[in-house]
Amino acid sequence: QSQNALVNYYNRNASSPMTNETLAISYAAAVTAALSVAFGLATVIQKRYPKEQAQRMMKWVAFPSAVVASSLNCYIVRSPEIDAGIPLLDPDTQEPIQVAIENNDGTTTTT
Repeated sequence: QSQNALVNYYNRNASSPMTNETLAISYAAAVTAALSVAFGLATVIQKRYPKEQAQRMMKWVAFPSAVVASSLNCYIVRSPEIDAGIPLLDPDTQEPIQVAIENNDGTTTTT
């Protein structure tokens, strides 16, 4: 999750504000989500399936936990863009001319 947090941080729109608090929250949420999904799936698999079949299935537990954690991490890091949109700048004056991409549109097309 450390790598995901850093990748999402560096892939964000540089004009969007990002605090260390947001980065810490996204990291903590991603780790919590990954552990919850991994332990939850492992528990269900071990209780529901015979031991031999459960052992074969356990190797797939990491994938859904990583997907959920990465998605949550990305959403939290990108939430300022979702809330405010992304500003367009006048190429000559570098002044904001409008909110370029209406809230969700820009973020959902890049994630």
